[in-house]
Amino acid sequence: EDTWQYLYRGAYWRRGPVTMAAIAAVDTALWDIKGKQAGLPVYQLLGGRSREGVTVYGHANAEDVDGVLGEVAHYTDLGYRAVRVQTGVPGLDSTYGVGG
Repeated sequence: EDTWQYLYRGAYWRRGPVTMAAIAAVDTALWDIKGKQAGLPVYQLLGGRSREGVTVYGHANAEDVDGVLGEVAHYTDLGYRAVRVQTGVPGLDSTYGVGG
């Protein structure tokens, strides 16, 4: 607990993405160890089932609007109630970095 508090509140990179990812990894490993010791799944250690299901979404991406619409139709046909849409940006070869 002391190490967790130090990393969260006082470390040089406090609450940054790298620190939070490291804290999450250690937390997950410790809960997993505790669950294995107790012979229980982690969700039961945390109080048991809290919901019947979760909402998930499809990820529609394409180079143009027609392609995106096709992807959205595909996911809605599969029964998804939510779809995240991503498409290219006019004038850019790449939306994930500098185009070549």
